[in-house]
Amino acid sequence: MLRKLLIFLLLSLCIAPAAFAQLNAGEAKKKARDLLSKGRYLEAKEALLSSREASREDKEGRFLIAVCNYHLNDLEESLNQLLALGDNDRFPFPECQLYLGKIYHARHEFQEAAARYKKFLSSLPASNHLRKVVSHEMRRCQNGLLLQHKAPNALVDNLGPGINTAEDEFDAIPSPNYPNRLYFSAIRKGNTGGRRDEYGNPADFSGAYFSDIFSAQTNNGQWALTEPLPTHL
Repeated sequence: MLRKLLIFLLLSLCIAPAAFAQLNAGEAKKKARDLLSKGRYLEAKEALLSSREASREDKEGRFLIAVCNYHLNDLEESLNQLLALGDNDRFPFPECQLYLGKIYHARHEFQEAAARYKKFLSSLPASNHLRKVVSHEMRRCQNGLLLQHKAPNALVDNLGPGINTAEDEFDAIPSPNYPNRLYFSAIRKGNTGGRRDEYGNPADFSGAYFSDIFSAQTNNGQWALTEPLPTHL
């Protein structure tokens, strides 16, 4: 019996990669676009990486991976991937300039960000709704140039991978009773109830996780020991 089980497991390991390899670039991109539209960036990236053609040879596939990395806050990787698509500042898709603008903007490189936004703006027809959005981002860059030399009023700090992940975390509040503890909400895989649609019904692909409340404590000066609060108190 044990020998049969080992053979089955070995066959499963051999078959699983082959199943992913059957995805061509078109199938991988379609699946990734569906996932991107639902904000499931990590899964979209995994779908693209499952196809060698989409992730290495197809320019649109490589662009979509860069978009995923941007939304996953891997700005350096996204920047390098976008620049690799260009040749003398010419890109296969106008949206490359948009995401370059977003990355430079997030890095507080306001002049470069505004230049990229301007190039993307020049590719849009007058009736495109994105013109207003991009123009607003350019004004924000101008404000950033004026404000970047002023002393900040607050300190922004990443609290580490236990709290700041590729998922959504928000509404952090310190504990009123314990100085080394905080509470926050997060939308993460495995949250109570699984993925649900807008009516609360189970929906693995189109649905989203509800937010759960988590607690975190400091351990030797680092935020750790992150865990969800019990569902019944």
